[in-house]
Amino acid sequence: MNNTKPLTTPIALTFADESADRRHDPIVALVPAQILWAAAQFASADDCKEVLTHICLRTVPVRGGTESPAVEITSTDGHRLFRAAIPSTDHFFGYSDTIDNEKGFKLKAKPLRKRVAYAHYALIRKSGIVEFIGGKKARTADTLPTESLISVNASSHPWENSTFPHTGNLWPDRFGLNTERPIVFNASYLADFCNVVSKLSLNGTVKMERNSNNTPAVLSCDCDIFSVENCVTLEYLIMPVVIRG
Repeated sequence: MNNTKPLTTPIALTFADESADRRHDPIVALVPAQILWAAAQFASADDCKEVLTHICLRTVPVRGGTESPAVEITSTDGHRLFRAAIPSTDHFFGYSDTIDNEKGFKLKAKPLRKRVAYAHYALIRKSGIVEFIGGKKARTADTLPTESLISVNASSHPWENSTFPHTGNLWPDRFGLNTERPIVFNASYLADFCNVVSKLSLNGTVKMERNSNNTPAVLSCDCDIFSVENCVTLEYLIMPVVIRG
């Protein structure tokens, strides 16, 4: 099996000995529940946009290429774009043989928009079933509580064979060009990201990087994820509003 993390990690072993009725629905990934919730906020709520009503999972190389690939979680409504890359750790992983990187593994965002209290992990299955795991019990230095809290059906049917947009080339590769002119944003788009930041950021602050006033700007914050050595960066790309007159 070509996977990004073998089923030998402490949390993975919890799910390795599965019943027969579960083995036909293989695990795709185990990711931080709060990142999945954050991504759901920025997918489209308009059913006419079909695949954009979903969250997408793909595996991406870690910078330097010496580690197992990260699981990148993205979402967009066509006006703004969210992404976060979760490095493979003892607690989080994704299976590259169950994630189609061309089409993307998709989850319907609507069932995932409500935050699940005390959830630490989101266990994602091939069928689109997402099991939230955690609990009120305090975490220790090495482990988090592993109580099964709730399962939701986020199946992408009938769009499972549709291709989620490849958005990597939309992100600017450098900043600081032509920044002398004022820049204006949609206030509700800013508020949506700041709402996520207020719940997940380490220090409640947002960083903005930009170029000219008619090119995308990127807002970001650092999120502290258990067992991830460095913070996971949540990134949010939005286009400025055109200033008339």
